[in-house]
Amino acid sequence: MSGMRASSDVMDRISDEKISAGGLVATWVITLLGLWLIFAPSVFRLETDNSAFWNELIVGIALAALGLVALRRPEVSLSAPRRSCHFWPGLWLGLWLVFSPWVLEYSDGRGASVNEVIVGLATLAAAALAIFRRADHPSQGKGDE
Repeated sequence: MSGMRASSDVMDRISDEKISAGGLVATWVITLLGLWLIFAPSVFRLETDNSAFWNELIVGIALAALGLVALRRPEVSLSAPRRSCHFWPGLWLGLWLVFSPWVLEYSDGRGASVNEVIVGLATLAAAALAIFRRADHPSQGKGDE
């Protein structure tokens, strides 16, 4: 029974804070992309002296942390347009991922570089949709006044 109660409490909290579906989806997408980047170096068998290894690991940890903080404390980042604090860093980290293979000079068109461009574009899309959707709907996330 406690599982059902906890689930009900979570749903009440989400309902009370008026988290938008788009914001919640973007948060999950960013979190999952971050987790993928953390494990991607082992999938691509990158050496620890490779700049792609460290780039994917550091950006992955940052994205996952931003997403997990937003999921844990939605009132901080999802309840009001001006407080969408984790979407903006997600946007910049996505932009960095798209260009980092060329900046860090490992743009061989295989493995890690292609992965980073794809993950970067997905991160950019999720963050941008959440940011600009909130800007278009300023009443979204505001309580009854």
